[in-house]
Amino acid sequence: MLSDIPPEVFSRFSKDGDDNCLPRLRAHLADVAAGAEPLRDVKVIVLGNGRIGKTQLCRRLRGLPFEEAADSTHGIGVSTAELPMPDRPPALLNLWDFGGQDIYHGTHALFMRTRAIFVVLWTPDSEQGVHKHGDLEFENQPLGYWLDYVRHLGGAQSPLLIVQNQCDGGLGRRPSPPDSPALHALAADGRCFQPLGYSAKDQTGRDALLEALRLAVTALRGLQGQPMMGSNRLRVRDQLRAWRDADAALPGTAERRHRLVPFADFAALCEQQGVHDPPGYAEVLHRAGEVWYQPGHFGDRMILDQSWALREIYALFTREDGVHAILRGPGLAGRFTRPLLDRLLWGRPTAHREPLTAADQRVLLGLMEQSGICFAHRRGSGDADATEYVAPDLLPTRDTVARGIANRWDAQTGQLAEAAFVFPFLTPAITRTVLSKLGDLAGEDADYWRYGLSLYDARTDSAAEIDEQPDAEGHGGRLALRTKGEQAGALLENLIERIGELNEHHGWAGRLERAAPGAPDTRPDPARSALEPPAHARRPQRHGPDGPPPLHLTAPPPSPPAQPEVYVSYNWRREAASPLVQRLCDALLARDGIRVIRERDEMNWGDSIRRFMQQLAAGRCVLVILSAEYLRSPFCMTELHGIWRAAGERDEAFRRRIVPLVQDDLSLRSLPDRVAHLEHWRHECQRLEALLSNYSMTDALRLLGQDGVAEWQAITGFHQDIVKMLTVANDMLIPRQPELLAQDDFAAVRALIRERIA
Repeated sequence: MLSDIPPEVFSRFSKDGDDNCLPRLRAHLADVAAGAEPLRDVKVIVLGNGRIGKTQLCRRLRGLPFEEAADSTHGIGVSTAELPMPDRPPALLNLWDFGGQDIYHGTHALFMRTRAIFVVLWTPDSEQGVHKHGDLEFENQPLGYWLDYVRHLGGAQSPLLIVQNQCDGGLGRRPSPPDSPALHALAADGRCFQPLGYSAKDQTGRDALLEALRLAVTALRGLQGQPMMGSNRLRVRDQLRAWRDADAALPGTAERRHRLVPFADFAALCEQQGVHDPPGYAEVLHRAGEVWYQPGHFGDRMILDQSWALREIYALFTREDGVHAILRGPGLAGRFTRPLLDRLLWGRPTAHREPLTAADQRVLLGLMEQSGICFAHRRGSGDADATEYVAPDLLPTRDTVARGIANRWDAQTGQLAEAAFVFPFLTPAITRTVLSKLGDLAGEDADYWRYGLSLYDARTDSAAEIDEQPDAEGHGGRLALRTKGEQAGALLENLIERIGELNEHHGWAGRLERAAPGAPDTRPDPARSALEPPAHARRPQRHGPDGPPPLHLTAPPPSPPAQPEVYVSYNWRREAASPLVQRLCDALLARDGIRVIRERDEMNWGDSIRRFMQQLAAGRCVLVILSAEYLRSPFCMTELHGIWRAAGERDEAFRRRIVPLVQDDLSLRSLPDRVAHLEHWRHECQRLEALLSNYSMTDALRLLGQDGVAEWQAITGFHQDIVKMLTVANDMLIPRQPELLAQDDFAAVRALIRERIA
């Protein structure tokens, strides 16, 4: 019977239709035929606000004592407890203790789409307001939110227990939980058991809780049957658990040997036990949540200690130690590299953890990419550590980048097309996944915010915006799509198909609504009346097994300025001592009508220097006045490195964007001359590291501030590329003697600038 087979063996949705379960099924049946046992495992997912006792409930189920001053769960804790069952072997409860702080809710959805028993804890005092953890405050969600969470993200028909915790001595028990539409809907589905009162502190209500869990296990097995598993497969699984538990019992992390298990070792273990099709069994274990494994990833290794991996990943999103605020601040705006995370967090020892190796850090970043928690914003050319990532949860809000988004949209001409995916429960995981998938394609050529993006597709000569719009009431919302350009409709259909595939794969239950013909372009919130009612909604059009046509995502073509212009990057102190820029500006304007843009003329007191530096780096042509002082200035070097990055770190593209004028106090002729500047900045990095090592990370981040950390990141970035940039500049034939440079009103320089901006 099919109910005898674990659901993880069967096929899941795949846009390519290539998840053929037949080899897995044959191997499973072959192992069952050799000797089988009932699969006692039942997943129990424990949800609720932070600081209300979820971890203590799990400890009590495991027979452990109550911890009065226990730390709050960060991410997900995974543990196991036996539950005695009448007339059958004990059930093995796999307890997934989900951290309740709001910063985790979106990422939890990665693990929710499963058939399990859901336990939602609540207390009357946590229905609104905030809860504290140390000096930090976190927003509470009402019980109705968590019930909606289970209803829309949990596995279909999964049993649900609603437990009021902290009923110490039986006091404070409410006769019924707060009323909500979600509660009525779940009750109508027959999924809710009688609400319980419980105290993890003194075990009041323990017998009723255990009995409810037994009934839930029985109900779950009634839905999915009693799966059987080959005894040889269970021995392999038990060995993996034994390795994981043995590692967890060690006091130091350095001695732990089984966080990652090479697939070759797993295959050898399967061979010893006679397990058929080890790759297929690895997929079954991955889907069951026993391991995290994607063939070929992480050096073709399994992540066995998922609690460790998730804890280290979630450390980026906690608000402790100041790391979260720095990554989310305007200096970094949600962008980071592996070396930066090493300096800020993963490479630093604390009282509770040891520093992670670079190899472990790369594994965690790979897991974050695979999970859609981040995406590669800019890949380093030949250097994995130069890859820059973006975490959608750490991006700035839309209002902080609204002007740039509006300018980009207004500059686009052509048709307008709109649509939306409407979700009954809009979790940040939905938009994060969409941003990560499209961001991996667009990289630096798109604009991002929390939670949305703006991009340009050269194939259709059209721009697009995707923006999350939560409902004013309730927990639903929509993902609004609008496109504008020569083939706006074609780009819209392409995006609809891509998002539709994600919607189906993840079970988000989104409904597509299309804009009525002639709907106006509304800002900032598209009018709901412009969308057809649900009866007119239809599924995305499919292009076949190959999916939608490829997107050609690039930066939009720049609008030509009313007057030819060129930016200039120079060192103020050098210019004051030996004026050059002003004379060159006058000559360019008088002889060629070219306006030179420099911060002295463009900025007022109080304006952002950083924003001007970003505009300069993106300029089509930049006049770079290279001097000894220029190459010692972090501000000048940040501008030069910004131009290099805007050119895609490609020599020829960099050469086309700059006109370098090498001053007489600087020599770049020989490679040792250029390497000397690398050595200077490498020494500066080491000096900064040594100074900061005298402080805890919390104090270091507080002292540096967001802009200081951004400058630190900039220095470590340009010191790695300085030789390449200077080699390109040195290779360009431009007069270097002052008298030749100024000859005929800088004729040679002006000719090169005209060529660049043509």
